[in-house]
Amino acid sequence: MKYIQSKYISNLKVVDEGDYWNTMDESLLKEKMDYLDSRLAMVGDILNAHTTDFSNAKNHGELVDKIEMILNKYGFHKK
Repeated sequence: MKYIQSKYISNLKVVDEGDYWNTMDESLLKEKMDYLDSRLAMVGDILNAHTTDFSNAKNHGELVDKIEMILNKYGFHKK
């Protein structure tokens, strides 16, 4: 991507939540990826523990509301 930026698209903008594009710091990228992996695993464990709460949802919207309510109890909030 940097090669393409330097040769062909000088105004190329890259959005990189891992900050690798700007820092080229592999350890920082790995740290961020490991953090996200652990949070995703935690969400999976929480949702697996509450599957019975989802069985009586009448529609997709209600299911989403139940998931959001459960995750909020564990500190996962919208940003």
